Amino acid sequence: MAIFSDTEGTHAGHTTLKKGATGEEVKHLQQLLNHFYGSVLTVDGNFGSKTEDFVKRFQAACSLTVNGIVDSETWLNLEQIKSHTGKPHPTLRNGDKGDEVKYLQVRLNGHYGAKVVVDGNFGSKTEVLVKQFQADRKLTVDGIVGSKTWSFLEQPNYDV
Repeated sequence: MAIFSDTEGTHAGHTTLKKGATGEEVKHLQQLLNHFYGSVLTVDGNFGSKTEDFVKRFQAACSLTVNGIVDSETWLNLEQIKSHTGKPHPTLRNGDKGDEVKYLQVRLNGHYGAKVVVDGNFGSKTEVLVKQFQADRKLTVDGIVGSKTWSFLEQPNYDV
C-alpha cells in the first residue's frame, strides 16, 4: 500500500534490505529514516539492530507489515513521505478523506506509535490523536489541523 494514490516522482526500484546489509543503499535508507524521525541513526551504511528498530517503527506508522525488511513497499512509502514533507497542506478536520489524511495519520503515528490505521479517513480516533498532539505541543486544542499544527507535525523531533 502506497501512502499516496499518485506515485509520480517516487521510485521504488531499490534493493530489498534487512539486518546485516551494508553499503550505499543502507546509507540512503538511514538518511530517509532520519528525515522522518530526526537524526536518530548514524548514517554508516550498516543495517544493524537500531536501523531495524526504526524500519519497524516506520512500517507500523504507515500501517505496513512490520518485519524490519525494507522491500519495495517500504521504500515507496519512505520516498513518498520525504517528497510530501514541507509542501503546503490543506486544513483538515473530522470527516475529511484522502491522501492528505493518510499523510497526517502517518505523521501522528510517527509521534505516538501506531495509534491509528492509515486509511485516509479522518474519524474520531484521528481527531483524538490530533487533540492529544495539540495539547502536548501547547497548541489550540480543536482537533483541526491547520498550518501551525502541520508545522509541528513535520518537525523531526519525535519522542524516540
